[in-house]
Amino acid sequence: MAAITSSLFIWSLITLCVTQLRLLVFIGALEQLLMKISGGNKQQVDLYIYIFGILQLCCFAGAPLIGLVMDWKIQKRTSNKCAKDKDGVEEDKERSSFSSIRSTQSYRSEKVDVKIRKLRNATIAFFLTNAVTTLFGALVLVPSLPVQIVAFVCHTIIRGFIHSAVGGLYAITFHFKHYGSLTGLQSLATAVFSLLQYPIFILVEGPLKHDPFWVRTPREGRDVCGNVDVVV
Repeated sequence: MAAITSSLFIWSLITLCVTQLRLLVFIGALEQLLMKISGGNKQQVDLYIYIFGILQLCCFAGAPLIGLVMDWKIQKRTSNKCAKDKDGVEEDKERSSFSSIRSTQSYRSEKVDVKIRKLRNATIAFFLTNAVTTLFGALVLVPSLPVQIVAFVCHTIIRGFIHSAVGGLYAITFHFKHYGSLTGLQSLATAVFSLLQYPIFILVEGPLKHDPFWVRTPREGRDVCGNVDVVV
């Protein structure tokens, strides 16, 4: 229960829900967006939707990239620690009890340093994800078809980054016995939150008269605030 009510879990869940909703709304409104930018050119719209579909197949490439960020300098620290442990096995035989205590304290300090390094890497991963999301939101507002290809790439990167970053954060921060429960709760919450896309589409089709500008702009502000939260 303490893990669910922690501020870290709540903020990561909010970030994931809003990001997932944004990605789904973009997919749902993609044809309408391209039709507006191209001036109703159906051939161009079909071409750009095809490009978007091909790029979606590349979303798996984003997961290893964010994994490299999550593991940055961790492997080197772990290797150094293992080497020290091997050397310490022979030395401990000749050490006094006082030296053994100092060795234990050094091991604990090294373990804490690795934990801090992992948390810093997770923070960097979230910052990169929010930065790409902010860039994506800005590109979508540009009425240019070539620019939308860059937005498609950002969309693909976000899909690979966000779930890997959140999953890695849970593995680092919380006990492993809570990982399944937190992941399941995260999936349920994002699925329920994604239902908001239907009221958004109704809002765009009705009162906003097919102009999603006032839907995208507040989300762009949310992304900027998300970057500030990560830094803080």
